[in-house]
Amino acid sequence: MTNKSQLITSLGSAAESSDSSKLRKINIEWIKDLERGDLAHKENEKAIHIRKTAYGEDLFIQYPGKESMNGKRPWDFRPKLCKPGNNTNKYLKDLSFRDIWDVVIGIINDPIQKKEEIGSLLAITFYRMAFMLDHKYDETSKKRKVIYLRFDDEGSCSKEEHLEDFDITFF
Repeated sequence: MTNKSQLITSLGSAAESSDSSKLRKINIEWIKDLERGDLAHKENEKAIHIRKTAYGEDLFIQYPGKESMNGKRPWDFRPKLCKPGNNTNKYLKDLSFRDIWDVVIGIINDPIQKKEEIGSLLAITFYRMAFMLDHKYDETSKKRKVIYLRFDDEGSCSKEEHLEDFDITFF
């Protein structure tokens, strides 16, 4: 059970001059400036290692995403998780927004779950994410693992892995 004091947070500001707006702009520019060259969704993609989670998964951003194919969202990307203890061959499946929300709604609709507590946790999590209250500048290393993925007509994927320099921003 969650202690109500764990849900207390500072109020964020949506103003353009606010800290969270500045952090969002920095991240947007970082994503926008990533080299795309000959990359194409489900043909030639690139995955950049962002961090290792508390459970040991490796978190990557992989791009370009499917929304980049129509030209409306050229900077589209998706998060990719790799199970711990593997050599980046055990990615968890791509989740669409619908997949994610189906899980959330399923938990909320589960009669065994404490809906008030779950709703509070979700609300505070989304709020903290929106105002980037827990985001920190990553100063650990500018060298990041990068994986180039090339898909053939049968859906097989070849991988080329190496280190590249990046100025990782606020994640």
